[in-house]
Amino acid sequence: IAPSDCLVLEDSNAGVQAATTAGIPVMMVPDLQSPSPQAKQQAVAIAESLHDVYDFLRHRLSKDNPR
Repeated sequence: IAPSDCLVLEDSNAGVQAATTAGIPVMMVPDLQSPSPQAKQQAVAIAESLHDVYDFLRHRLSKDNPR
């Protein structure tokens, strides 16, 4: 699978950096660490919970597959 067809879910700034370096889109769901300014720039989104991830994916997939 192409990196651009993937999505990394990450809870740390270091993980966001790693995904970005690998060329994989990343969505941060912060846990103990707040998103750094760099993570905010690199992430496709910052979610408050995994429920937000579901909504993000549902919206993204509906754009990619219009009926």
